Amino acid sequence: GMLFKAYRAIPFAFEMQSLLDWACNTTSLDVWESFTLDDIYATMYIVQCDIIYRKGRRRGEPQPLYRKLFSGSFPFLGLIAVLFGPLYLFSSANPAQISNNVVQASLSTKINGPLGSYNLFSIPSVASMREVTEEEYAAMLTAEIVQSDDKQSSAQRIEVNPFSDDLFDISPPALYQLITTLNDTERYPLMTVEAFYSFTRPGPSTLKTIQGSRKLKLTRQQRLDLAEVLTPDSGTKQVYMKDLFPMFIRLPATGEIGVMTGASTDATIRLLEDRKSHVSFWSVCARPSPNIPGLLAADSTPNDDVPGTSSSSSSS
Repeated sequence: GMLFKAYRAIPFAFEMQSLLDWACNTTSLDVWESFTLDDIYATMYIVQCDIIYRKGRRRGEPQPLYRKLFSGSFPFLGLIAVLFGPLYLFSSANPAQISNNVVQASLSTKINGPLGSYNLFSIPSVASMREVTEEEYAAMLTAEIVQSDDKQSSAQRIEVNPFSDDLFDISPPALYQLITTLNDTERYPLMTVEAFYSFTRPGPSTLKTIQGSRKLKLTRQQRLDLAEVLTPDSGTKQVYMKDLFPMFIRLPATGEIGVMTGASTDATIRLLEDRKSHVSFWSVCARPSPNIPGLLAADSTPNDDVPGTSSSSSSS
């Protein structure tokens, strides 16, 4: 009886069987009378099953626990879930509605060539991190960078520090090899610069830190400029990298970082030397291009050198 009831609960299964039986059998009934007859037969069969079930029970015997669970408790809980589930999903009590904004961000770059990879700088700290304002969010909506169902509180503006946290330290032979490789564009035609960015959030627990990267081919002029920057006492101050960093990034719960529609960030990379300690480190000046009116979602540092430093090349 229970299996037959489950079969009848399948949408259109009983009706399709009745139609097929009426179409294949010789009968004087029309299709609607055939439906009625099948329904009467099904109802009588269910009643017969109930009578057989009741014959096995004594008069006044309590209903078994499993029948109470499947016929009473579980349907009650199902109705509760249907009535109050949507309210919970869209309420502030739902953990999914709790803010999961970025709490830490880092940035690093390296040069890839046929003879190896060379780390340039790493910036594991930020200058500022905040939620976007209403004006900034409205500009992002107008430019279709965010979707209408995105929350303003989940959009952040993160500005990394304009200087690396570590010193640029490379052995003289490795520095000479890098400069030679950069200058020899005919023998080594392909060299790339790769930017890595990572973000840390409170959740999910399996993917608190999510990472992404962007790789660009160095042009001939960029290679020569970078070689001049690295050459001791060359006097060259900076090298310009176009579209080095994505300006707008979407962080999914799982999977890879998605680069959202919008501008990329051009970067001017400088090698600076501290006047007192005579150690070298990198500085990054980012300029978004093109820019969305009223919105700057990337690091923008002035063209002046970092206080206490002077533009210089590395020393072997």
